[in-house]
Amino acid sequence: MCYTLNDINDDGKKEILVGGRPPFLMIMNHDLNVIATKGTKASILAIMDAETQWGKAILIGCRTGLFWVLDVNTLREIFVRDLLEPITQFLRADINKDGQSEIIISNWTRLHIINKALARIAAFEAKPEWIKKHWCMMLILMALQN
Repeated sequence: MCYTLNDINDDGKKEILVGGRPPFLMIMNHDLNVIATKGTKASILAIMDAETQWGKAILIGCRTGLFWVLDVNTLREIFVRDLLEPITQFLRADINKDGQSEIIISNWTRLHIINKALARIAAFEAKPEWIKKHWCMMLILMALQN
């Protein structure tokens, strides 16, 4: 199971987005009342909200490698791509210092960096020697998320 806390409806209060197994997405308000649920195509391992070219969206990373983007208001599918390996984490950071946050998708062997249009900017093979060499950068990226 995974979760994130964010104000997805811009009311000034954080909602709780929960994903898990069996495949489901649940959104609760700050009073812990369930305000939306949706069955998903696979068990969810990572979840995050993000600003996309279509507006605010919910990003879902599945055990099957499915990267799924939902409209935050309707929970309608906006975008789906198979990244072929389980997606383990999402991060948000302004990698190229253009004032816009990029989205970093981590799966077992790669880091994928995408923009608001969900277009891939870069992908890096996460080989053990790369992780040893660049572990400091990975820690900085995680710190930038907050």
